[in-house]
Amino acid sequence: MLMLIMGATASGKTTLGKALAVRLGYAFIDSNQYYPKSAIAKMRAGYLPDGDDMHEFINNITARILFYLSRKIPVIIADSCIKKVFRDQIRDKTGMHDMVTIYLHVDKDILVERFLGRNDDFFEMGLLERQLYFLEPPAMQNNGHIVDADSQIQDTIENILEILERHEERLKLDQEIASHKAV
Repeated sequence: MLMLIMGATASGKTTLGKALAVRLGYAFIDSNQYYPKSAIAKMRAGYLPDGDDMHEFINNITARILFYLSRKIPVIIADSCIKKVFRDQIRDKTGMHDMVTIYLHVDKDILVERFLGRNDDFFEMGLLERQLYFLEPPAMQNNGHIVDADSQIQDTIENILEILERHEERLKLDQEIASHKAV
């Protein structure tokens, strides 16, 4: 099982990802530590990383994901993953085509308020604006789900757990259908 929790900076990805990982017994990966220095420099200046920066990041993060998956440990990743192409690369490089993507949708005013309340982030406010402008929400056909994360953390966790339950039910149904076709 691979789950990506995505959204703009200050949407609660790390907080929710850690809480879900503890509750479910999954490994948790905060993607910030896997970005190359050149990408971090761009983000500090308010720009989205791209090209070689993202190629190196995708290689770094998928190596860590595969470390856990090879040991049969389910994984939750927290990353903005604004562009579909980067989510597709993670899905393809890990072979996890049933990766669940949770987009934490938060009202812009709340994001700004949360962002301004931070003191440990390496992001610049211009990055938040660019993330919101270029954001490509996940599609349902790719196990993508949009979750309102304006509310209390526990409510958001419960919504995500319901999504995971439906995902597991769908996977079981797909397996049953495949086994009947094989007969």
